[in-house]
Amino acid sequence: ALADDENGPYGRGREKVKMASFAAGDNSCWAPNPLPERGASYSLDSDGQWLAYGSGYAVVVREVANPTNAKVFVGHKKSVCAVKFSPDCKILATGDTGGTLRMWEA
Repeated sequence: ALADDENGPYGRGREKVKMASFAAGDNSCWAPNPLPERGASYSLDSDGQWLAYGSGYAVVVREVANPTNAKVFVGHKKSVCAVKFSPDCKILATGDTGGTLRMWEA
């Protein structure tokens, strides 16, 4: 389960991302948890394979073809409001409402 602690709403990054599938006829709809927030920044890598978005103090990177495959990066002390992949897709830059910029190996 996703836990709240002094490091933000997703603990220290050890928790796993959960997904729920809702079948609708021949189609499936995947509900992400953690959820993206209203007004959150999104970034799609240049290959269109990975989608990154802010969710509270965390950054979620989810595979487009297989949305159950996801990584969560935790370290911001304020809500994430900016997310952008580098042109070579090796680095993910994120910013929070406190003005902190972080770089992650994507």
